[in-house]
Amino acid sequence: MSLTDSLKIVIRRNWRRVSQTWKLYKRSKIGLIGLTIMMGFVVVAVFAPIIAPYDPQFAAPNEDVFVADLSTQALNATGTGIPIDPRNETWHDPVPKWTPPPESNLVSILAYSSQGHAIRYDVDFISIESGSALGIEVTLDTAFLIPQNTSFMKYVYFRSEYYLTVSDSTYWELTYDDLTPRREVNIGFTPIYLSNLWWIPRSTEVVQDEIVCFAMANETTMFLTAKAHPATWEFTERFFVSSKQVSVPDVNLTDLKIIGDPIIILDANFDNDTLLIVPTDKALLAYKIDISISTGGALPGLVNDVAIGDLFWYVDYGAIGDTLGTTINPVEKHTIAVENPGPRKPESKDRIALASNPGGNEAGNLFSFWTANGTFDWWTTVTVPEMRSASVEGVHASDRRGFLVTAWQSPQGLVAGIEGDTGRISGNLTYYSLVEGKVVSVPQFVSGNRRYILSTDQDKVYMLRENVKSDIVFSIEKGILVPVIYVGNIMTQHQIAGNYYSIITKEPALFVQSLTGAYIAPLPPGVGKSGNVYILGTDVFGHDIFTQLVYGTQNELAVGLTAAFIAVGIGTLIGLMAGYFGGIVDSILMRFTDIFLTLPILVIALLLAAVLGPSLINLIIVISVFSWAGIARVIRAQTLTLKERDFIKAAKVSGAGHRQIMFRHLAPNVLPLTFLYMAYTISGAIITEAILSFLGMGDPTAITWGMMLQYLRISGHTLDAPWWFLPPGIAITLLSLSFYLIGRAFDEVVNPRLRAR
Repeated sequence: MSLTDSLKIVIRRNWRRVSQTWKLYKRSKIGLIGLTIMMGFVVVAVFAPIIAPYDPQFAAPNEDVFVADLSTQALNATGTGIPIDPRNETWHDPVPKWTPPPESNLVSILAYSSQGHAIRYDVDFISIESGSALGIEVTLDTAFLIPQNTSFMKYVYFRSEYYLTVSDSTYWELTYDDLTPRREVNIGFTPIYLSNLWWIPRSTEVVQDEIVCFAMANETTMFLTAKAHPATWEFTERFFVSSKQVSVPDVNLTDLKIIGDPIIILDANFDNDTLLIVPTDKALLAYKIDISISTGGALPGLVNDVAIGDLFWYVDYGAIGDTLGTTINPVEKHTIAVENPGPRKPESKDRIALASNPGGNEAGNLFSFWTANGTFDWWTTVTVPEMRSASVEGVHASDRRGFLVTAWQSPQGLVAGIEGDTGRISGNLTYYSLVEGKVVSVPQFVSGNRRYILSTDQDKVYMLRENVKSDIVFSIEKGILVPVIYVGNIMTQHQIAGNYYSIITKEPALFVQSLTGAYIAPLPPGVGKSGNVYILGTDVFGHDIFTQLVYGTQNELAVGLTAAFIAVGIGTLIGLMAGYFGGIVDSILMRFTDIFLTLPILVIALLLAAVLGPSLINLIIVISVFSWAGIARVIRAQTLTLKERDFIKAAKVSGAGHRQIMFRHLAPNVLPLTFLYMAYTISGAIITEAILSFLGMGDPTAITWGMMLQYLRISGHTLDAPWWFLPPGIAITLLSLSFYLIGRAFDEVVNPRLRAR
C-alpha cells in the first residue's frame, strides 16, 4: 500500500469520526449556542481591521479630550516681504521670550529654520468666559533674515536682550528688535554639542560683577564664551573667548572623543570655583574655568578674563569599570546631568550622573560621581518590571535632589525619577512612567503646575506629575516636527495664569496650547468636537473603547487557544504515560501532578508573571504551567480503563511497541476527553489572563480586555465610567461562557448517559 493510499484511509477514518461527533454535538442546544457565540468572536477577531473604526493605537485628539486654550499659526510669513516656503525649510525648536522677573510673562515666540529665516509671533492675551480666565492670541509679527545654517537659538537677557545663535562655525549675538548681528565670533569648528547657559555672580566690597558663560564642542575641542557686566551700575560689557582640546596626561587615555553636551557648574562646595565638565568616550573630564579679577586700581573686583583652565579631575571609565566588575559605555548627546538644572540652588550640584549602556540585552546603567573631585559615589541598573533590558537614552536634571532618566525598549519609552543619594528609582521603585514611543525631548519642569513635559516620536506630548506618573497625554493630530518646548506663562495682576507649551507641527505650523485646561477623558459614547464617533466612549487616555474591544478579541483568543493547547498537550501526554506504564512511572508522574494541584495557583502565577515580566507569551506560559494537572488526572483514569481492553491486548500480541500503542490505539480514544477539557481550559485561560492583567501583571503593550480593566482600576473611574467597565466585562463573560457551553456539549458526546437524560 502506497503512502497516498494510507493517507486517504486515515483521512476517511478521521472524517467519519468528526461526522459522527458533529451529529451527536448538534443535538445539544447549549452547544450550538456556545458555538454561535464563539464563532461570532472569531469573525470579529479575523475582520478586526474592517470592523474597528480606528487603528489600535488611536487616541482622541486634544480638541475632544482636553478643554484648553490653543492657537495655531501657519509658518508662511505672508506679507512680510521675505519669501518663505515653509515646507522646504528645516525648522528648529520654537524660542520663547519673557518679560523680566518677577512677572516673567510670555511675550513672543520665534520660529527659525536652517535656511536663514525666522518668524516672530507676538503673544497677546484675551479674556475668555466673561473675564474669568485669560486666553492666548498668537499673531504674526515679522519675518527676519538670520545667518544661514543656524542650528541653535536662545533668547538671553543680560543687561540687554538678544538671541544667542550658532551657525556653522560662528557664534552670533542678534539684536532682539530686528535680529541684526551685534557680535560675530569665529569658533574655529562646527559645534556638535552645546552646554547650559550659566550665570556666575562675583562680588567684592566695591563692584558686583555678573558673568554668563556658554560652551560649545565638537569631537575634540571645547570653546567657551563668557560675558561680564557689573550688576549695580553701567559699565562697558566685556566679552571673552577660550578654546582647548580635550586631553589627559595619561598614556592610557589618548585620542579622546567628546560624545555629549558639556555642563558648566558652580557648586557651593567648590570655594567659588566653576567647572566645565565634558563627557568623552573614555573618560569624564572636569576643567576649571579660570576667572581673572582685578585687584587694584579704581575698580577692584572687575573681571579681566574668563578662560578654560587646567584639568581639575578626570574619571577613567575603564578603571572604574574594572573595580565594579562592569563596563561603562556612555550614551551620546545627553550623557551627563547634575541634580538641578538652574543656578539658583548651587547646593544641589554636588553629584553628577553619567548614563551608560553595556550593550547586548543588558539594561542601561547610571554612574554617579562627586562633582567636587570626581570620586565615585554609586551606580545602578535602570530597570522596571515592564522593562528588563531597556537601553538608557539619556540622563537629565530633576527639579528635586536627583535625576530623570529616559530609556527605550521597543515599542515603549521609560521615564524614571532617580534618587540622588542612592541611585534607586524614587518612591520605593514607583517613580516611573511608560510612554508610547521613544522620548525625543529633554524633560522640562513646569513650575506653574508642578509637572514635567516631554514628547515622543509617536506624536504624543506627556505631562508627568512630580512622582513621574503620567497625568495628561496630548495627542498631536497634525504630527510633531520638532520636540515640545515649554514656552512660559501668562499672568495678570489678579493672578490669573496659564502655562503654555509649543511645537512645530508637520504641516508645518506653530502650535501653542495651554497646560492648565481641563482634561475630560474618559469620554462617554457620542460624537467629539473633532467629529470622531466614539460608539462605546473612550478610556482616560482617549483610546476608543470599541476599537480596543475589537482588537482585544484577537489577543484573548490567541491567549486562550494557545495556553489551552499547550496545557492539554502536556496533560494528555503525562496522563497517557502514567496510565499506560503504571508502577513507578505512574507514582512519580502523579506525585508531580499532585504538587501542581495543591499549589496556590493565583499567588504563584502572580509571582511568575512578575519574575518573567509582562508579555502575552509569558502570560501563556504561566497559564499553561498551572492548567495541565487536572487534565492529566482524567486522561490517566481513562487510560487505565482502556489499556485493559481486548484491542490493546491484541495489539501487544501482534508485536506493537509502546509508542504505537500509546499514540495509535490509546490516544485516539482519549481525544474526546482531551477536546472536552480543552474547551474548559480555554475558558479558564481567558479568565486567568483577565485576572492577572487586572492585578497589574499584564502586557501593557498589548490590547486585551484584562488590560482595559487594569487601566480602568488605576485611573479611578471604576464607578463613573460604565461605558468603559461593562464592555470588556461582558466580553470576557460571553467568550468564557461560549467555551464552557461547548465543553458541556462535548461532555454529552463523551458521556452517553448525559445524552440519555
